[in-house]
Amino acid sequence: MIFAQNDFKEFKRHERYYERLGPSPENVLLPRDFYRFETVKRQLRGNSVLDVGCARADFLNLIKSTHQIAGIEITKSRAALCNKLLGADVVMAADLEESIDLEDNSYDTIVCMEVLKHLTAPLKTLRELSRVSAKRIILTVPFDEQIQYLLCVHCATYTPYSGHLHSFNMNNIQDIVPPDTEITHIKLICNSILSRLPALIFKLPYNIIQTVDQSLNSIFPRAKWMLVNLDKIPL
Repeated sequence: MIFAQNDFKEFKRHERYYERLGPSPENVLLPRDFYRFETVKRQLRGNSVLDVGCARADFLNLIKSTHQIAGIEITKSRAALCNKLLGADVVMAADLEESIDLEDNSYDTIVCMEVLKHLTAPLKTLRELSRVSAKRIILTVPFDEQIQYLLCVHCATYTPYSGHLHSFNMNNIQDIVPPDTEITHIKLICNSILSRLPALIFKLPYNIIQTVDQSLNSIFPRAKWMLVNLDKIPL
């Protein structure tokens, strides 16, 4: 079953959900993922960056030579793997659906890529990230995704495929903006036509790929991801 879900109702998550996730998947990143990383990298503000939901620390590895880095993963085993891959003890375990044990304004930029779709209450999480951020939060989310539900053979109820709870677009993203931030930039990344072209196109210089991508999105606004910059409002 497929549903278009554009509201942000809280979902009841099983108490053992996170402990049963296991290790971070050893997914092979596609060229378009590195295009997304480079797009996010060009939006960073300041010197310190916290990547929440950093998976296998691929983005942190990309920027570790130019920025002070840190990360958050959901379990201790996943955080330990990230630290091993980075060669530094910079990733901590924390539940993004609870309060984060970090001081206010701890990091200039917080990066949150492909995480909000999994959270039961994205506004609550973004408010906490805004507290920890000094300058900017950068989000990437699937653009206008149709949420798919599968019938669970164990409990006979429908459950979201891959744990995707929410669908985001340029309109409803406004509903989860924390009151002390404002959207300063939104762009679509990786047009669906671009995604169907041979992967070699992503070997071209970034500026060429971006020009093609944005041109396609202006004509046919269907993309893999949406990038959103939330900047802190000066007090």
